[in-house]
Amino acid sequence: MHRLAERMGGNTPFSPRLRTQSIRAIERIWNKEFEGSESETIHLLNDLRVRVDDMENKGEWVQLLKSAMRFTGGKDDLSSHYWDLLDEVMSTGGLGKSFKSGDVDLMESLEREGEWKKLEVWTALV
Repeated sequence: MHRLAERMGGNTPFSPRLRTQSIRAIERIWNKEFEGSESETIHLLNDLRVRVDDMENKGEWVQLLKSAMRFTGGKDDLSSHYWDLLDEVMSTGGLGKSFKSGDVDLMESLEREGEWKKLEVWTALV
């Protein structure tokens, strides 16, 4: 994740092929690489702007995005594009929902900040 984020930070944008390969790599390794590189991963995701059509395993992406949103600052730093993407993925159904104790804190934070769209997506997600 660090290497991809470092590469994305350069002035040269990813080619379509490198973008696709990066999305595939993230999908496969994020759960081993996310911890300790949360802010880099969020920045990388914001630059990649992943779409539903880019995903091979929607369940993995849902778990990655949930982890990013649970990360301190993640709910604010992650582009609103990903909140919309989660909403789109969840509306297709077939994905299991999971709830962790910290999810209530995120809900309360979104409510306090008046982030109603994000709160709606998060509530449906967990």
